[in-house]
Amino acid sequence: MRPEPVSVLVPVRDGASHVARAVADLVAGMGSDDELLALDDGSTDATPNILAEWASRDPRIRIVTTDGVGLVGALNLGIREATHGWIARADADDRYPRNRLDLQREVLETHVSLVTGDYRLIISKRMSTYLPCALGHPFVALSLINPQRIPHPGVLFNRDAVIAAGGYRKEDFPAEDLGLWLRLAAEGDFVGVSGPVVDWTMAAGSITHSRQVEQRSATQRLLAAWRPSLLDQVDDVAVSQELARYESSSYARERALLLLRDLHSWNQRGERLPGEKQILQSSARHPVSTLRAGWRLAREARQRRQARSEIVASP
Repeated sequence: MRPEPVSVLVPVRDGASHVARAVADLVAGMGSDDELLALDDGSTDATPNILAEWASRDPRIRIVTTDGVGLVGALNLGIREATHGWIARADADDRYPRNRLDLQREVLETHVSLVTGDYRLIISKRMSTYLPCALGHPFVALSLINPQRIPHPGVLFNRDAVIAAGGYRKEDFPAEDLGLWLRLAAEGDFVGVSGPVVDWTMAAGSITHSRQVEQRSATQRLLAAWRPSLLDQVDDVAVSQELARYESSSYARERALLLLRDLHSWNQRGERLPGEKQILQSSARHPVSTLRAGWRLAREARQRRQARSEIVASP
């Protein structure tokens, strides 16, 4: 069977210093039927020339130019302009493994609305964190209760489902991705793949870097109003199936501990979800690997908090 064709959306504004690197990563992993839509949102540097040079060499690259409508407007325009029914998000300041699209295409089904994956969060040249995702429905969607579980520039989503969910909304910015995911979860299943789909960079000048306080406030507001029907699908059988998926994946213990944290977060909100005891019993059968996984997750979480504090405090 021919692989499902994908449209890759890359919004960029004044990205001359890094956009060529991201485009090179992405086209290296694209198939002959895929396309890359470079959404140039009013760049005033050399970005248009760089994109034009790439497009002249590769017919799969299409440039869509705006006069500076902002990220939400550019993304919604890209969704309308996309040729294919599956859309991969990417950012111009991140790096992408060559097999990203192949990994995500493997789990595409008609009932799926979004595919995520593991990712590396690049905090600085000396600090990075590997964050594994949940793998099955409904746990991928419910993991949104904890921030940064689903990387915006690492998802593959169904175009029709996103349109049905209302696309990106300006009022959700700078948490426009989370706002869409919360609505999209009602349109189909969220699933994950074991393997990195993006090196997500907390780059100076990016929204993730420069608007953390606003982003955190918007995130809290959106999550406070979210009570998905997916909660009713969590039972001991579903948890057992999710743990079984982890056993055949990399970072199995880390995945289980993050699932435990997700369930605990829901329980703290008054949603009595089963599974915590089951995960603890499963982890107890692997004491050494579980302790190592817990130590790594705790250490890297402290490092991320410290790095974010330093960024917010910096001028």
